[in-house]
Amino acid sequence: LSSITLPESVIHIGGEAFFSCDGLTSVTILGNVTELKNNVFTFCRSLASITIPDSVTNIDSTVFSETLWLENERAKNPLVCINHILYDGTTASGNVVIPEGVTHIGESAFEDCSSLTGVTIPDSVTNIGYAAFRGCDSLTSVIIPAGVAVIEDHVFWGCSNLAGIIISGNVTQIGYGIFFGTPWLKGERAKNPLVCINHILHDGVTASGNVVIPEGVIAIGNGAFRACEGLTGITIPESVTDIRNDAFYGCSNLTNVVIPESVAAIGDYAFSDCHKDFVMQVYAGSYAETYAKNNGIPYRYVEGSVHTHSYQSQITIQPTCTTAGVRTYTCSVCGDSYTETIAAAGHKYTKTTKNPTCTAKGAVTYTCSVCKHSYQQAIAAAGHKYKKTTTKATCTARGAIICTCTVCKHRYTEKVLPAAGHKYVTTKAAATMKRNGMVTTTCKVCKRKSQTIVYAPKTVALSKTVSVYNGKQQKPKVTVKDIKGKYLKKGRDYTVTYQKNMKKVGKHTVTVKFKGNYYGTVKMYLTINPKKTSLSKVTPTEKGFDLKWKKQAKEISGYEVAYSISNKFTPKSTKILTVGKGKTSKSITGLKAKKKYYVRIRTYKKVKGKKYYSDWSKVKSVKTKK
Repeated sequence: LSSITLPESVIHIGGEAFFSCDGLTSVTILGNVTELKNNVFTFCRSLASITIPDSVTNIDSTVFSETLWLENERAKNPLVCINHILYDGTTASGNVVIPEGVTHIGESAFEDCSSLTGVTIPDSVTNIGYAAFRGCDSLTSVIIPAGVAVIEDHVFWGCSNLAGIIISGNVTQIGYGIFFGTPWLKGERAKNPLVCINHILHDGVTASGNVVIPEGVIAIGNGAFRACEGLTGITIPESVTDIRNDAFYGCSNLTNVVIPESVAAIGDYAFSDCHKDFVMQVYAGSYAETYAKNNGIPYRYVEGSVHTHSYQSQITIQPTCTTAGVRTYTCSVCGDSYTETIAAAGHKYTKTTKNPTCTAKGAVTYTCSVCKHSYQQAIAAAGHKYKKTTTKATCTARGAIICTCTVCKHRYTEKVLPAAGHKYVTTKAAATMKRNGMVTTTCKVCKRKSQTIVYAPKTVALSKTVSVYNGKQQKPKVTVKDIKGKYLKKGRDYTVTYQKNMKKVGKHTVTVKFKGNYYGTVKMYLTINPKKTSLSKVTPTEKGFDLKWKKQAKEISGYEVAYSISNKFTPKSTKILTVGKGKTSKSITGLKAKKKYYVRIRTYKKVKGKKYYSDWSKVKSVKTKK
């Protein structure tokens, strides 16, 4: 279902009729529908277009929740209005001016709008709906203009900074708890525990003891003394004509009250759950007496108001075939009256039957064959016979339990099933020095797959590969880069193992072993050469010279002395002698007389058959004697 037009014959849309119709994008209502209630289009997330007739005058706050239409309307204007009803302003901010022409501020229109700091209400508004500004904790003041007649329950409940309120004298209906939790109500209670607005006693829950309501009050408002346990007595003046719903509900220490004759209306539960011995004192023949009788409230007459009636009877309505007659008895003393019914002659009825459907009642119609008077007896609707079907949720899409009537095919969503979410498993193909690897994540349910390339290690390098013996352990730093030039992390991507005793002269192994997303082993080598020595003295002799050098005691096998007539130590002109490690001098003889020679020395260490050499010392020159 993507688009629907409701014809003019439709006058009512049932609760949740299109709830969660995700595919619905457009709705046109042509009929004489007067109200939209009970989540009719809630969660129709694709609903972008809707035509609403002027006949609609009542809209519940959640009708368009979670719809694209509401999101688009908010983007155009944070004050969303429908048929002169301000339906939604929860995204408004700052000082908001409600446009002239709005007649009704809808249910919860600004509820919990913390960014609302001020509001201007035009004279065109006549009604402020249930909880319209509840929880607007940045709202500090408000003026109720002359056009407003009705303020419904909870309108400003919990507006924790609302301290300034001006209410026009035209407001005649004030709901329960409209100012609970506001600084304004706290301040008014501090001035007088009986808070009155336009001659209506709105709040007295902080009063205690025997309370006297001031003359001039015409009504005791909804829940005015609700659960006021400190109230032990109440005096109601003759000016009061109306005691509204829940007015004294739960006043557990209130034992009696005198209801003046002026009271012409008492609301539901006005005196429920008062003291267990509560008694209402009434005037004989008053409205309060009738109310007490009809509601099972113990009562007694106000002293001096009881007398013996002297009734006179008169037929005030003659009975006919179609209607009963009435005999009226009137007390000649106080005017109290009651009536007796005189039976009608009676109809001669025939009946016709209209069978009920799933949702519509049937009826038996009785029609008088004489006067054609008729009446009906309703037959209850048969009720739907629902069968449940379940669309299972997938990894990414919601499912639902849908109930469909097997008779009329009406359907509704009993439950929306949340998307199950992916259940991933991960497999790895480790990268090696020769090829890239891959990390693959696959959902076990829907097989959705994602892959990440693990680039192959390209270079594994030591911070140094040749060093000189210093008597300490030598562990050069290892760096590893992949083919993209990114460094791998030691411990996560690879481990490094150094050969034991890496301080002696020789060739030492450093092993890099890959792990995690990498595989393989690379061996590298650090060569530690012996420490070099230096020539301390070169002394010429007859056809030769004597050498002395600094001794190196550790990690050497001996010394090599090189001398040459060439300062470049060309191989043909150079001779190298080996000297044991215990010696620090050497005499060279048998050379040419008066010839200049160049001399240098180095250490060496033999390890497993291989010689490791230090660098050559600085070159010294000497000229032999005759």
